[in-house]
Amino acid sequence: MLLRVKKIFWIIFLLFDLCLLAGVMGGIYYIESESPRNELEAYLGKITGRQVVFEENLDFVFYPWLGFQTGAVSVNDISADNSLPMATVKDIDFKVRLLPLLIGKIELDTVIVDSPVLRIYRGKDGKLNLPLEHISSNDQHGASGAGAVLFKSISVRGVSVENATCVYSDALTGNEFNVSGVSIRTGPLIKGSPVAFTASANLNTDLLNIDAEAEVKGLLNASFNDENVDLSDTSLSLHVASDKLLGSGGSIEGIASLDFDLVKGKIDVLNLVLQGLGVRLTGSAVCNNIYGAPDFAGELKSTKFEPKALFSRFIPEKVPPEMDKVLNSASFSVAFNSTLEKTEFKNLVLAIDDTVFRGEFSVKDYANPWVEFNVTADSLILDDYTKLFALKKSSESTSSSESTATSKFKNLVIADLVRRIPCNGKVEIGKLAYGGLRMDNCRLFLSPGPRIASVSVENGTYLDGNFAVKANLAFDNQKDKDTLFLSGDGLVSPISLSLLPVKIDGLKLTSGKGRVALGSLESSGRTLSEIIKNFKAEISMDGTNVKASLSSKDIPAEFRQISGRNVHMGVTVAPLTIDSLEGMTGRNLKLNLSCELLNPTANVHGAFSGNVIAARNSTNSLMVKNGELSLSLDGKSLPVIKQKVTFACQGEAALKNQSIKLNNFVVSSGKVNIKGDLSSERLFEETAAVTGHLLLNKTNCLDIFNVFGISKPATQDPKAFNSFALDSAYQINGDNLILRVNSCSLDNSTAKGTFEISNFKKPVLNFVLEADDVDVDKFLPPDEPAAKERPVGFRKVGAPKVAEWQFPEAFLESVNATGKVNCDAFRIYDFAGEKLSADVDMTHSVINIKNIKGIFHQGNIAGKLSIGFKNSTVALKTDLEARGFQAGLFFADYAGREYVKGIADSSVKLSGHSSANIDFIDTLSGHYAFKVVNGSYLFAKKVDPKSDDSKKLNPTYFSVLKGVIDGDKGVFTVKKFLLNTAYMRATAKGGFSIPADSINVHVNADIIKLPNLYLKIVNAFLGAISGVDVHVSGRLSDPQVNVLGLQRWNEVFSDILGLPEQSFSFFSKLLF
Repeated sequence: MLLRVKKIFWIIFLLFDLCLLAGVMGGIYYIESESPRNELEAYLGKITGRQVVFEENLDFVFYPWLGFQTGAVSVNDISADNSLPMATVKDIDFKVRLLPLLIGKIELDTVIVDSPVLRIYRGKDGKLNLPLEHISSNDQHGASGAGAVLFKSISVRGVSVENATCVYSDALTGNEFNVSGVSIRTGPLIKGSPVAFTASANLNTDLLNIDAEAEVKGLLNASFNDENVDLSDTSLSLHVASDKLLGSGGSIEGIASLDFDLVKGKIDVLNLVLQGLGVRLTGSAVCNNIYGAPDFAGELKSTKFEPKALFSRFIPEKVPPEMDKVLNSASFSVAFNSTLEKTEFKNLVLAIDDTVFRGEFSVKDYANPWVEFNVTADSLILDDYTKLFALKKSSESTSSSESTATSKFKNLVIADLVRRIPCNGKVEIGKLAYGGLRMDNCRLFLSPGPRIASVSVENGTYLDGNFAVKANLAFDNQKDKDTLFLSGDGLVSPISLSLLPVKIDGLKLTSGKGRVALGSLESSGRTLSEIIKNFKAEISMDGTNVKASLSSKDIPAEFRQISGRNVHMGVTVAPLTIDSLEGMTGRNLKLNLSCELLNPTANVHGAFSGNVIAARNSTNSLMVKNGELSLSLDGKSLPVIKQKVTFACQGEAALKNQSIKLNNFVVSSGKVNIKGDLSSERLFEETAAVTGHLLLNKTNCLDIFNVFGISKPATQDPKAFNSFALDSAYQINGDNLILRVNSCSLDNSTAKGTFEISNFKKPVLNFVLEADDVDVDKFLPPDEPAAKERPVGFRKVGAPKVAEWQFPEAFLESVNATGKVNCDAFRIYDFAGEKLSADVDMTHSVINIKNIKGIFHQGNIAGKLSIGFKNSTVALKTDLEARGFQAGLFFADYAGREYVKGIADSSVKLSGHSSANIDFIDTLSGHYAFKVVNGSYLFAKKVDPKSDDSKKLNPTYFSVLKGVIDGDKGVFTVKKFLLNTAYMRATAKGGFSIPADSINVHVNADIIKLPNLYLKIVNAFLGAISGVDVHVSGRLSDPQVNVLGLQRWNEVFSDILGLPEQSFSFFSKLLF
């Protein structure tokens, strides 16, 4: 019986297990189907007011825990179909121990929420759009009541939220914050025991590139019966990093203790410490009424810190050690109060070195902000901080982002900003000093309008003068409600110019007074960019009794101390008159200058107008467009220039490529006007390129002489220096200069040619010159009257020794020139030629003129000559030969009358040198040969045809006249002299010495036959005549002529030889 009962029990037990297993399996199948998922979605949607979606069916877990995994879950806003989900969860793991359920206990394993994402929106109406819109209180009580009946107790091992993200978007401000990496972990949740929790989060936002980490730890004690939640032993740690806000690698760390009273809605922040960038802040705060109207108030105070290290973080390099007077100590303290309506900062104190800033700042009504501030500083001495102004950030990325932010700020409509955030406040500095500038009661006022900004300095001093300045920025509703108008003026009373902290190399102001006036300051625009663009200002500067010294050695000593009675400069700045280039800005600039100088006595007037353009933060890109410049000089003490000179030009310039372009310039003085143009690039570089043109129309030379204050020079021809004209073009390309003289004329003389210089360091000149009608004689000084009495050896005894000539020998030695010269007509020292050509070169201070060819008095001339300049000495060497020329034409040119006629040949090979104390003719050496055939001579002066004397002189004809003269150092010997006429044959010998001023020549004439007129007379007194001797002796400058024989027949001698005694003086006048 017992065995049968056991069998029945086991059968029933197995059937029960099978039923239980079937029920469990059926339940699992049901739970993992779509029906419970749909019912759960509908239930949760009802209590939250949102659309809850489970992406997958629930995944059921049976043993050892009874639970499920939800998979991905999302919560959406029903009213915004296309918006992103308000909340998403990757997975929720929820498990309950199975066996304790049988005795009415719920033991939950750690609830794991994986990667939740919460999106909170603040609309333009200021309301928050939360994922949980509403939860019915009836549902809450019903659920809690049912739980109380079914289960005796509930325990949870903990809650773990992993990798949560919260995104906050504000449609009013346009800001967006992204808090990611949030993790929350708690200890066991046991009834009656506090729960330990840890919450951490990361914040990344585009606003100032802030990267923050925060962690909160504490104990949570919740009582559902008492409906009470308490937090205790709570602490906060914070880490914030931002390259923009805190500099590269900069961060701030903070810790605080938090004391929560959640019943009263109060949070105390105790033992707050913020530390970073070398600054340590301590303080405390309290937040009241966190549920209704949060009121957050507290204070912060720093210990003394070194601001130099803080400032160095925001510049490319650390503050140099020599700046030991600035940024040595600082401290900061402030009390703050923030509510939902306003934020206030009171008792703000910032002390930097010896300057203390105090003030208040508040923002009221966040929806319609209103800003008020009041900042004062006792004194601010900027002199020791000037070097810090040059230190700037060098990071390219920072500069790029800063320029973008600056561009947005400049293009922001100021009226919109004023209406959006109206403010009312002032900044006042009791004493501000910079350089020689001292300002008392400097004030800046801001208001909503109509005058939104005002700057004024009532009492200011600069050096030993006083100044005042004011400026206003205001609306004018009658013109345009969104347009702002800027106006201002100022004045600096006379100051001592010697006190100016201006350093100009080679210039020092020693005395004088200067006055500066800001006549007008005005602009208008809707944005800051427009106000800057439309900026206009007129500034005038006047100086009286100004004295200055110049230390440059290149300035003559008499001009190194200058003084002026009145100096005036006017500056007008206005918007550009042309379209600005992309990425560049500029101003139209007008300058007016006038100066009345006392030493040197001169008047200077100048004016400039043009558009000055440059890229922002780059002075190398400076350009001048549509520029006009005029300058005039007038004064008795100006060097060289003795008449008023004006210079006027139009053009443009660029500093980056060092270019200047003058479309038209004029230099004028009196009736002299020089016109031209110029275009240049890469000035002051080895690859410089310059092209230009110079033009001087036909001008009276007297007008040119008047410019330089000189008289017209005395010349052999009174009509010389009548007019001058020049037309030339020039081109510089690197080391090459090409000068093209298109035309040049002086009186009737004309020339044109091309000159090319290469390699300025070692110049090489190549030229081709063509000229016509060049008559040098007419421009030479008139002949001086011959001295009646000259002592013997006057050249050696009479002339005092003078300083030797100084040649630029280094320059002459460096010149290397080669060229070709052609001249259709040329005349110098009564030597005339036609169709002349020659090759010219210059090396080693020697000018060589070779291959001379031309027509010489209907004959031909050829040869060469050279001129050298060395050791204060000029050396000349000639080798010229003339053939078949007309002697009569030569003497007519050279002596004024045809003393000798005939076909002539001549050869000249002479050399000599000259210095300041050595006469050229004293060193003359060489060889001279001449020959005239089938000619005649008549040295005696012809009788005046108006005279009653009926006697008429006839020339003497000869078949040949030739001779050779050799010389050495001024001592010449006459050789091979021969004269053959129809009546005689004459020879000569002897010589003359130029240094000794002596001559000793014997002329022997053999009479061949006498004219019939005198034959009877001679035969009557003399039986025969063999010859005549002529002896020339004495001083070369005044020779004595003695005729031996036929003294009584002077007329016969004269008629036969054509050479009376007094006629020999012709040679001395002719040659010397």
